[in-house]
Order: sequence, then structure tokens, then C-alpha cells
Amino acid sequence: MIKSITTFILTSIISITAMSKDIKPLNEIKLKNKFSMLIGVEIESLKNIAFYELINGWLGTKYKYAGNTKKGVDCSGFTKNIYQEIFGINLARTSGLQFKNSQPIIGELKLGDLVFFKINKSRISHVGIYLDNNKFIHSSVSKGVTISSLNDKYYKSKFYKAGRYE
Repeated sequence: MIKSITTFILTSIISITAMSKDIKPLNEIKLKNKFSMLIGVEIESLKNIAFYELINGWLGTKYKYAGNTKKGVDCSGFTKNIYQEIFGINLARTSGLQFKNSQPIIGELKLGDLVFFKINKSRISHVGIYLDNNKFIHSSVSKGVTISSLNDKYYKSKFYKAGRYE
């Protein structure tokens, strides 16, 4: 009797362990499918799964001026959080200082590059993180954390420069 209970428990543990190993690849596939569609790229091009898992948890977070949590976040608070978590880089708190401390990009943008905007034309007042295919993620005043295109008429007219931290 004890032997059969032990066998049952061990079999159950092995079964649960095997199932939990299957969950991660399934979630990874769902995540890749989601971002493949949102960004408009092939699934195979999405390599940094930890990055996409992190930003997925922020999507839809409402905008809050000077906010830096998932209860509400502004653009520079969002980029600061993501950079700290994924890259271990402590960015400055404002978009202007984030720009000032970044290296200007000459050439193609890559995942994680910062994109800067002059919304009111006189100074840098908005920042986002480049994804791929001219798409970037940012905290928008009207939509909260969302993915937008650098090709959108509004963002195209406000885009200033891109910067990189290495």
C-alpha cells in the first residue's frame, strides 16, 4: 500500500514537472505570435523573449505624469524601468537627460534603442523604445503604454533623434 502511494506521488510529481516544462514553450509561442502581429515581423526574428515578456506586462498601463509604476507611468519612467530590468542600466529620469546621456545612432536602429521626440518643438519631451519594423513602445498620454509606428504622421513629424546605451 505504501509502495503504491509513493509510486503514485512520484508519478504525479514527474507528470507535473513535465507539464510545467511544456507551459513555458507554449507561453513563449503565444508571446512571439502576439508581438509578431503587433510589430509586423516574422516570429523567428523575435529573439529576446525576456524583453518581450517584460514589455507585455506593461502594455495598457495608464499614463501618469511623473509615474514610474504599473499603476501609472510616464514615458521616461517607462524607459527607465525597462532599461533597469532588462539591461541593468540606470537611466536618468527625464527624456531630455536620457537623450543627453545616450550615444547618437548613425545607421539602423535595433531592439532597445531609444527614440526621442520634440512634441512641443523646443525641447525633447518624449521617449520610447525601438522594437523593429519602425515600431516602438512608449507611454502615450492618451493610450498609456502602447506600440506605435515611427511612420505615423504624428510621430514622424515629432521625431528628433535616436540614442543607444552600450
